[in-house]
Amino acid sequence: MKKIFLLLICVAYGILFYIGLNDRDTTVVSERDPLFVQINAFATANNVDPVEPRFCPIWQRIPGLNGLRVDVQASFDRMRAENHFNENLIVWEEIPVTGSLNDLRMGPVFHGNRGKAMVSFVINVAWGEEYVPEMLEILARHDIPANFFIEGNFANKHPELIMEMYTQGHLIGNHSMSHANFRTISRDEQRTEIVSANNILSNLTLQTVRFFGPPSGAFNEETVALMDEANMQMVMWDVDTIDWQNPSVDMILSRVMNKIDKGSIILMHPTANTVEALETMILEIHRMGLEINDLSALFSPRR
Repeated sequence: MKKIFLLLICVAYGILFYIGLNDRDTTVVSERDPLFVQINAFATANNVDPVEPRFCPIWQRIPGLNGLRVDVQASFDRMRAENHFNENLIVWEEIPVTGSLNDLRMGPVFHGNRGKAMVSFVINVAWGEEYVPEMLEILARHDIPANFFIEGNFANKHPELIMEMYTQGHLIGNHSMSHANFRTISRDEQRTEIVSANNILSNLTLQTVRFFGPPSGAFNEETVALMDEANMQMVMWDVDTIDWQNPSVDMILSRVMNKIDKGSIILMHPTANTVEALETMILEIHRMGLEINDLSALFSPRR
């Protein structure tokens, strides 16, 4: 019985050795294959290193972006049947960044990573309720998740609009309680503005509010400190429609299309001309090869 047991062990080791040897030989053959060599050369030329999040004195917090690396063996396995190089069959894998926005010094975000082919609409809402339904209809028609930054008083008056935004999949942000000037009010007053609006919005959506857009873009060091205290991210913009000044539709489109870049945050409000410009804006942005998504997606390091 003992001899049979030892024999079985020897046979098992022999099988495992054969399998390992065969795999090693297959790898050696692959690495010498002209197709494998071509894929490896493509990888060397096209692999992209991760871009870590960083703090800039001007643009403050800038999100990171994962790197990209060709899985050479997986790509070779996909192309081996046809035995010729096909870039469409390349298998990519992301190389994650090691840091996050939260590792950086506290500060606002003005735009996403410039290497990410994505932009985001920030729609500040303290008035203009008559234009919100049509904006929502246009966004839904093009399957665009936007970001609605809501004043607390507005949310109290129009809870049905907030719920419509939320149920359609848009991100809900805080635009203060009463559109106060955060450069001139005290830290305690700022805190009350932020917390009060958060409570109203959270009670409506049952979600934690993670982003704050200061009214008129006005903030100071006290505001920055409160963001840390509230575990929130302040959001600014790098493209402004100035639609609150009632420019023409052509002017709105010109300002956006002339200034837009990868990673841009585009500020707008619910106005008649913004509604009229919105569909053309979406189509033109898509023609540039840019995706439109919410801030969570824009700030994510995923490509």
